[in-house]
Formats: sequence, structure tokens, C-alpha cells
Amino acid sequence: MIGPLAVWFAAAAFQGAAPNASDLGARYVIAYDPAATPALWLELHVLGDDDGESSFSVPPGWGGVTHLADHLHDLVFRDADDATRAPLAVTRAGEVGWNVAHAARARLVASWWLGEPQPPASGTGNDYRPRVTPDHFRFLGSAGLLRPDVLAGEARHRFTLEFVGCEGEARAAACSFGAGPRLEVTETLDAFCHAIFMGGAIRVHRRDLDGHELLLALAGKFPFDDAEFVALAERIVRLERDFFADRGGDRFVITLVPEPGSTERVSLGGTGLTRSFALFMSQSVGLKPGSDDALRISGLLAHEYFHHWNGEIVRVHEATEGLGYWFSEGFTDFFTRRLMVRSGIWSVKQWLGEWNNCLGNFTRNPARTAPAERIAREFWSDRNVSDLPYQRGAIVAALLDQEIGACNDGKQSLDDFMRDLVVRARAGESPDTAALLELVADWTSAEFAEQLRAIVVDGALPPLHDAELLFGPLFRWVQRPDRSGAAAVAGAGGATVPTLELLPGTSEAEARAEL
Repeated sequence: MIGPLAVWFAAAAFQGAAPNASDLGARYVIAYDPAATPALWLELHVLGDDDGESSFSVPPGWGGVTHLADHLHDLVFRDADDATRAPLAVTRAGEVGWNVAHAARARLVASWWLGEPQPPASGTGNDYRPRVTPDHFRFLGSAGLLRPDVLAGEARHRFTLEFVGCEGEARAAACSFGAGPRLEVTETLDAFCHAIFMGGAIRVHRRDLDGHELLLALAGKFPFDDAEFVALAERIVRLERDFFADRGGDRFVITLVPEPGSTERVSLGGTGLTRSFALFMSQSVGLKPGSDDALRISGLLAHEYFHHWNGEIVRVHEATEGLGYWFSEGFTDFFTRRLMVRSGIWSVKQWLGEWNNCLGNFTRNPARTAPAERIAREFWSDRNVSDLPYQRGAIVAALLDQEIGACNDGKQSLDDFMRDLVVRARAGESPDTAALLELVADWTSAEFAEQLRAIVVDGALPPLHDAELLFGPLFRWVQRPDRSGAAAVAGAGGATVPTLELLPGTSEAEARAEL
């Protein structure tokens, strides 16, 4: 490497500056200099094992990003107390691990850089690969951090995080745990790595919400002022905290970074992380009131923040990732639409449009009868399969909402079911699909729970013939021409798709009250 980073590392990294890792767990240093080549270097400082051999690893893949070891360029391990800075002996442990030989309890320093070249991106979803530009950098810990295996497991450790080169005018650093050049975090290794890290020409905004900090970090330029985005995010955060009667923890972080590629391509996406979520967005997307872009952005904010409860607090634990996406993603989509229309952020017309997009896309999805096992296997490789748990799960949520109401004369709804799950999760429950369906049976009936099981596990088609089954007596189905351009699929009514609409004479206020 060249430039100021080389000077900094030579001065700090190998002259006894590494802290006692037995006290801190580990220290990560993230150094950014856009004038250097490469521009982003990382170091991990950790105490070596007593037996003189320590192991390190990266996950086999995350979020559709594969070959994660190949993202850690020029990875070298050294002894911080060795004045010669000679690399330590390393043997590979499969495709994702390294075994390092060293003196007993040596102060180890691993260094690597992130940036081009990178393995190809996944064909579906967001591009979660590390990104380094002349203005800023961002990476997800799961795809950019080396992990000391000695810290793995459920125990919490203290991690020190230092950003170098991210101070001064119009420069900052932020991550899922806060903003600033130096942070200390007590987390499990998995929780610490399940985070976003960013710095450079970024803007940091802080808001106090009832004594709890909402921190937003934005990079890139968009067709809206930061203040517009921050105000919308704050409104949605307050809305969902009110829904759960949950004021939140000490801090919650939202990050927004531009998607790479042409500004002509409209792309929005996000991912829930430890006490935070990260948004990725084309720089052409705006917030003009009433626009499709504004609807998408508000929906994305609401969806990702709802994952704080449905995903982080309520975690569906399955033997294979993906088997529970019908709940974590589909139910989150259902509540996104419900809360957006109830709050007035969306109109009923916009709510109907989002549901009709979901129902139409499900009807023409060639993978719509895929069982859960196929979703788990092909979620990151087949776009139709990756869309399915969102579509199927939202429809199941609507069915369950109506059935709960029918079973108790409208006194309870899916709202109460979701809040109950959060209470159970805070008490230590961690359900899988089978446990969720048992709870459905408690709230409704064994027969209804079996109907849902056949849909979410076996791939049975949900009943879409009666709009009242899904949304209540103010709505009906009509068949509309399929103008999507997609080929008609068997069972979709030829070149038509079922379309949800309000009964004639129903007002906006009446519909909103029903929802």
C-alpha cells in the first residue's frame, strides 16, 4: 500500500500499540484514504491462543455474497511485538478458514484490504459486496471482517472499533453501533459482525426520540434533502414504536448508501442488522409527495424497521436459513402496508396498488407452488423463488388476520398475535415454523393451522377466490387484463389477474378504519 495509510500503520500497528486483547476481546481498525491504492485497509488485533495456534474464519456466504475469503485481499498475520514485522506461518482450513502459528499468547495483528477486484455479485437482491469509492466506503461486517474463532459462540465480548482518515470537514464515520472515530461495543461476535461500517464523505444526523437516539448516516447525493428523508424516517420509527408500545433501546441506526451502477436503473433495497438497518438506493430515486418513489422509500423504511421486532427480537430459528422467510419477510410486508395506510402515509389507493402488485406477481409466479425446502435452497439464485416468501407470507398473514377476527367477533386481530409473539420472544421463546403453527392453532383452530402449514411448507395455493377471506367485507375481486407483459400462467384465468378493489360507495375513511 502507499500513501498516508502506510505511514499510519507503520507508526501505530507494529510499535506496541495493540491493546491487551484479553481485556478488550478484539480491536478492529478501519483506515480509509481515497488517495491511496488500495484505499481501504483493515486490521484485527487479538490475543493469540495459549497453545501457539489460533484460528480465524469468514462465513461461507452471506446475503447472496459468496467466496467471502476472496474479498479479504492480501491477508497477512503478524506478531505485534516482532520488530521485523515478518509474516507468521499460516495454513488454510478449507475455503473459509486460516490457522496461524505464533508464540504463546502473542499479540496478533491481521491486515487486509477491501475493494476491487471482487467475486461476481449475486443475481438477486441487493449488492452486498464491499464498496470503496473516491468519496466513501461501506461494507457489511459479514462480508468484510475477519473473525477470530476463539470469540465465536453466545458469549459477549468487548470490541474496540477505530476509524482512521474519516475525520475533518465533511467527513465522518458511522456503523450500526454509532458514529465517531472510536467506539466500544459489547456484543457476541455474530452480532458485532452483523452490522454495516461506513465512512468518508458521509452525513450524520441525530434525533432524540423520547430520550432514545435515532442516528442516520447518509452517503451520496439524491434528489431530496437529507432533512426530508430524516423526517420521514423519524415519523415511521415513532409509528412502529407506538404499535408495539416499545420506546426502543439507547440507540437505533439507519444508513443510506447509493447503489452502484447507472443512475437510470431504479433500485431500492435494505437489510436488517444489529439494532440498525442499511438501505441501498439508486441515486435517481426521489421523495416527491405522492410519487411511486416516495411510496417505495416509505415502504422500505417501514419494512426494514419492522424487522427490529420481526427478525431481531422474534427470530424464527430453522435448521436451514430460508424456511422461515414466509414469516419474517411476508408478515413484515403485511404490516408495512397496514401501518402505512393506517397512518395516512399511504392512501388507500396506494395500499390497494401494493397489494395488487403482490397478488398479481404471485398469480403469475411460476414458482408459486414451490415448497419451503426449495425456497431455502434457491432463494439467492432464482428471482422467482426469492420473491415467493414475501408474496406467499403476506397472503398468509391476511388470511390469519381475518381468521383471528372471525374467531373472536373482531375483538382481536393479527396485531395482537404479533405483539404476543414479541412478548414471548422477550421471555426467551425462539419459535420455528412448527411452533408458530401451533400458536396459530391456539388462536384459531387446528384445521386452520393445517391449512396454513400446507401453504407455507408444502406449497399449496392459498384460497384467492374470496376477497372477504383476505381483507374483509369492504373489498371484492374483479378480473383485470394482465398488462404486466408476463406470459399468462395456468390457473391465472388466461390473460387476466385477480384485482382487489373497494366495494362501490366505500369512502377512504371507511376503508382506512377497516384496515
